[in-house]
This record gives sequence, structure tokens and C-alpha cells, in this order.
Amino acid sequence: MTYKQKQLLKTIAILTDRTEQTFFYDPDNQCFSLYDTDKNINARIFSGQISGMVNDLESKKYIKFLPTYGADYQNMCLTYKGLHYWYFTFEKMVSFLFKSVVVPIVVSVITTVITLYIKG
Repeated sequence: MTYKQKQLLKTIAILTDRTEQTFFYDPDNQCFSLYDTDKNINARIFSGQISGMVNDLESKKYIKFLPTYGADYQNMCLTYKGLHYWYFTFEKMVSFLFKSVVVPIVVSVITTVITLYIKG
């Protein structure tokens, strides 16, 4: 996930009060708005990239597209993964470090112990 995508998720989380409320992007006003309310948040810093970022976040299951209910804009909501993206990022980092650092060290120690035991 890119830095801009993290910023976008954080912006949407602020708009939705960190809940799974329905929201949509209004390209005319360049803002995200909550469905059936007047609450919105400016998204001009993402202009020109919104469509690609939203589609990528949806493909990675951070947001979910909802039925439009006859509205002009695509309704969306944050998923559990989108609400807690920092936890999933941390979990991936820990898994990577375990596989890339801890496992090779343990294998090296075991190999050394076996070699020293054989040489006696």
C-alpha cells in the first residue's frame, strides 16, 4: 500500500468516525461525503488519482463497493481491514522479519551445533 493510499484511508476513517458507514466520492466537489448526511471531507490532494486508488483499495479488500440505490455516485464503506490497516501492516512486517531473520538464524545455530557435535 502506498503512502497516498494510507492517507486516503485515514481521511475516510476520519469522515466515517472509524466505522463502516456508507460514503461516496463526489468528483464535482472533490470530496468524500457520508451517504444521507451533509458531512463531507475535502479530497483535493488526491485529485487525479482517486479512481485508481479507490479501485486498488477495493481489490485489496480495504474498502467495499455497495449498491448505488439509484444514486449518481458509487457507494462504498470501509471494511474491517480498511479500518485497522495499521494492524495488518504491522502483522505483515512481523511475519516478514520472522521468515527473513529469525528462521535463518535458528537454522544457522542448529547447523553449527550439529557440525560441532559430529566433529566431537
